Amino acid sequence: MLFQGQGQGQGKATKANMPAAAHSGGSGGPWPKMKMKKQNALGHTAKEKMRRASIVNSCNSFRTLVPMESIRDADKATVFRISVEYLAYLRVKIPKEDLAALDVKFAQQQEDRYSDQSAAQLDLTAQVPAEAVVPASSRGGAGGGQLQ
Repeated sequence: MLFQGQGQGQGKATKANMPAAAHSGGSGGPWPKMKMKKQNALGHTAKEKMRRASIVNSCNSFRTLVPMESIRDADKATVFRISVEYLAYLRVKIPKEDLAALDVKFAQQQEDRYSDQSAAQLDLTAQVPAEAVVPASSRGGAGGGQLQ
């Protein structure tokens, strides 16, 4: 007596009963693809750990910047919420013209900081000619030059 799914050749691995990925790759079958997926998963895990560490570091920074003792033991969501409330409070208390000047200064510092980090990460083997850089005054903004 045969059950459904049993029959001649059902127990063997053949092209007919294997997934397409298992017999489409030529040499090696599905194994190289599985190895590649595992490598990608390990890279993703490392990136995820770095992302989570960055969140923890940011949360701890907020804990030290916000002048509230009760925030020291609060969960991350509470720390971020209170930090946003504190920033909103400061925006109301600081005069608008002072705040605008501080905003511009902060934005410029951040741009400089991240452009320095990006340049350090790049392998800059070719020199950029001086005539390719547009002075800040001609593009209407603050900061260093920009490539055309």
